[in-house]
Amino acid sequence: NNSANIKDIEIDEKLFLQKAERINELLHLGAINKNERARVMSAILLSLIDDTPPNIDNTPIGLMRDINSRVENVLEKEKKESFKNQIKIVLPPSPDNHIKWKKAIVQTIQELNLINIRSAMNSGTDILGQFYEKFLKYGNGAKEIGIVLTPRHITHFATEVLNVKYDDFIFDPTCWTAGLLVSSFDYFKKYSNEKQVDKFRQ
Repeated sequence: NNSANIKDIEIDEKLFLQKAERINELLHLGAINKNERARVMSAILLSLIDDTPPNIDNTPIGLMRDINSRVENVLEKEKKESFKNQIKIVLPPSPDNHIKWKKAIVQTIQELNLINIRSAMNSGTDILGQFYEKFLKYGNGAKEIGIVLTPRHITHFATEVLNVKYDDFIFDPTCWTAGLLVSSFDYFKKYSNEKQVDKFRQ
């Protein structure tokens, strides 16, 4: 566009949320318990951070080990090793379900690649939080691995009440998908000039 400015990647929110519903259905068909789905999604998303995707041609046990190994590497890099046991995925207890499990994991990875999940992970929107909510509403497994999302209307309300300004600092000690931080930034941008936005972003 003959411009040096790089705009934020546009995210099709509706498409992402439709995909989340589709993936939830795939995980259900793959014999993945509703309380395990948030954990499985966490592991898959972390495994996709790497430049090379997990080897989907692996056996079910090989795929499980590949994903867990990638998760461990990412967590070590980020100095978050203590989370590895909470995010570790396991095969279903019944060997009869291993093929179904693998098929669901492979299809989930393919669905995530179709919507370019990495763009959502790097975007300035809270699409990842909304995406996760689709898995959280079906079971309690998310709480076991520490995923607790502040509802969107609460983050919007908080930023309006605080009337966030460019020289404010936003501190969210329990930050997960950065919902409060993103909401603050979105609110602030409406009432600020470009110079103020840059200062606030820093």
